[in-house]
Amino acid sequence: MLSARSLAVPDSRLAAVLLALRLSLGAFLFQWGLEKLVAPNLSAAIGKRFYSVDLSGAVITATGVAELALSAALLLGLWRRPTYAIATVIHLVSVLVSWQQLLDPFKQGNHLFAASVPVLVGFVALYVLRDRDRYSIDGMRGASSA
Repeated sequence: MLSARSLAVPDSRLAAVLLALRLSLGAFLFQWGLEKLVAPNLSAAIGKRFYSVDLSGAVITATGVAELALSAALLLGLWRRPTYAIATVIHLVSVLVSWQQLLDPFKQGNHLFAASVPVLVGFVALYVLRDRDRYSIDGMRGASSA
């Protein structure tokens, strides 16, 4: 029979998993920020299709720089509570605006949108477990994220 104690993960193992999760999610966010700088036309098309907005080059650049800054903070584990929360909300919005693609996964290209859901769960898990993220800058200096 399973007990809470038998399901407990040692802090060092959990911290290592959270490090891997944080680095992979940070790299994911970094790619989206970098894309806004190197291929702004793609971001403009996404803005038009999914958000129904025409984005200017300056807005796309500013958004890309902000996402790169956020991804750097995420990669390093800085300001865990706001950083992890903002990254989660940003990704949540992107999942919500693609709801039609999620509901019709067998239309050509739509199955790739399904990957956004487990990524969102990863962001939520990282946020919920942020105080156990010991291999982050905040975690190593003993800063609370509460």
